[in-house]
Amino acid sequence: MNTGFSRPLSLLAFAFVLIASAFARPGTPTVGYSPSFTKVEGDQPLVRTVVLSITAPSNVVVGSPVSISPIATILDKPAGVPDAIALSYVTFNPATLEFTAPDQTLTTTVTMDVPLGASAGAYSYRIETPGWAAGTVDPWAFLNATVYPAPAGDVPTITLATPIDGDVFTYQPAVGPLTIPFQFTAAAPAVTPITTLDAKLGGTSLTFTTVTNTDGSITGSGNFTVTAPGAYTIRASATNELGTSSDSADFTVVVSAPPPVVSIAQPTGPSYTMITGTTLSLPYSFSATSYYGGITTLTATLNGSPVTFTATGMNTLNASGSGNFAITAAGNYTLVVTATDQNGSATATRTFNVVAATPVPTVTISTPANGTTITRAAGSPATSVPFAFTATVNSGFVIDAVSATLNGAPLTIAPSGLGTANAGGTATLAIGAPGTYTLVATGTSSGVVASDTTTFTVTETTPPPPSTCAVLWLPPINLNKCQQGGSVLPIKFKICCEQHRPCHDDHSDNDHGDDDHCDDHSDNDHSDDDHNGSYDCDNGQHYGWGRTDDDEIHANCKGDRDTSVVIAVYEVYANGSNATPTLYPYDRRSPNPPTYTIQGNNMYHLNFPVPRGKHTFRVEVYRQPSSSTTPQLLGSKTFTTR
Repeated sequence: MNTGFSRPLSLLAFAFVLIASAFARPGTPTVGYSPSFTKVEGDQPLVRTVVLSITAPSNVVVGSPVSISPIATILDKPAGVPDAIALSYVTFNPATLEFTAPDQTLTTTVTMDVPLGASAGAYSYRIETPGWAAGTVDPWAFLNATVYPAPAGDVPTITLATPIDGDVFTYQPAVGPLTIPFQFTAAAPAVTPITTLDAKLGGTSLTFTTVTNTDGSITGSGNFTVTAPGAYTIRASATNELGTSSDSADFTVVVSAPPPVVSIAQPTGPSYTMITGTTLSLPYSFSATSYYGGITTLTATLNGSPVTFTATGMNTLNASGSGNFAITAAGNYTLVVTATDQNGSATATRTFNVVAATPVPTVTISTPANGTTITRAAGSPATSVPFAFTATVNSGFVIDAVSATLNGAPLTIAPSGLGTANAGGTATLAIGAPGTYTLVATGTSSGVVASDTTTFTVTETTPPPPSTCAVLWLPPINLNKCQQGGSVLPIKFKICCEQHRPCHDDHSDNDHGDDDHCDDHSDNDHSDDDHNGSYDCDNGQHYGWGRTDDDEIHANCKGDRDTSVVIAVYEVYANGSNATPTLYPYDRRSPNPPTYTIQGNNMYHLNFPVPRGKHTFRVEVYRQPSSSTTPQLLGSKTFTTR
């Protein structure tokens, strides 16, 4: 096939170009065309397009639009081809152009469309634009086309095997979408083979697979699904370079669906209990499912009387209803629910009975037992007393709430089993004072309240008074002098402790009065001022027997070797903040710790390296009583270095 553009311009067309050019004198209003000449050629079917620009002449007046419709005039055509046929091959889009100013350029697309089977040969057209003002020169544009003969061969043949025209298929929504197979066979001469195959259901293309048969034909097959009744058309098409052939079949889909399905979720039954003389509020709910079309009606009756409910989902595949019965009398009840769609109706039934009774809750405190006596040490942390109780109720009722009080004050408890016939509560009481305590536990069922009471007693024992201890600082730190920096400073102290004892009048002064306060008269002042020989502290640093004489202090400083004593030392900065304390616990694993020692019975000695320069340090002494987890601060001392 020849698709080149080598054939010469026809003499007739060329002559028209010369004639049109002769009319165009300088200054004459002239229509402009670009391109002014177009040539196309090729095999049929031949389709070519060209965008033609048209420029208005200079005599177009602004504000006076001129509508121009390009036309084609036949200059040459193959013998025997009617003018109307030859002219039908050329079209303009848009067909009309509106010019509003001189020298304005607009475009239109010129299409040359010669169908398969047309007469071969040369087609020549003159394109002109009539309608301009008088005196305008139209030099025309030209379109030449050379169309070659149609190739040998024929259009394809195609046969749709399935479905067959007039078939009826049944869609069952309860089973699922309807699947329908289709198959077709197409053939074409070898010189014009099939280029495309297509299958459509209505306007939607279908997916299929193809197999080439031994005779060269092609078989296509596939499946499509349908979910709605109605009339359908399937069409199979085959195309080659000579054209397209198709075959189609019309078929019908009808629906076969069962009636809807109805289910009742509530009441679950079979029996409910109401309090005698009250109204039982009983929730109900139900639903209906349509396989096709949607639920159109949904009704319910209770013992034959209509039930009012809130409906949702009507006219869809899933509808439901819900509400609450207000039952005032014991007896047997039957709930009937009916649903309808275009495929029929269905019902569901639920039977239940209601009995009248009175709730009888029972509450039992299991711990502490009534009459329990609890002994605790006075001044010790609060004693934990476990508290637990149960609340039960007769069949058909549940425990709605539980509570408790201690000596009339509400308790915070951990409830369990609420909403069942067996509930309870627990708590841990923190008792920090002696006395008689009354616990009341309460359980409530449908407004009926029951309770149980238990009483327990707490007594306290008075422990021996704690020992009173203080720190007796020893030289050099007690001298309150600035220490030399850059050396090892010995920090020495004793711990002075006294065990208090009960005081009573020993009548040694023959006054028969209880005023001695344990005065041992060791100071020969015959005054009742010893007060059990209690220690006095001198400015928080010295601890003695009401004296400031150091010998007396040392002589009466009583203390045992206590390896739980911890020494803390930290620097105090000029802005008042503190460094992190360095802790020196006594090393029990070594008889002679290198840094911190206890010499003799109760003299504590810490070798503390002090840095050079001016610094302020604070020393704190702690002991860890065996009965407490909190260290006890015994004393502190501040010193400076230079």
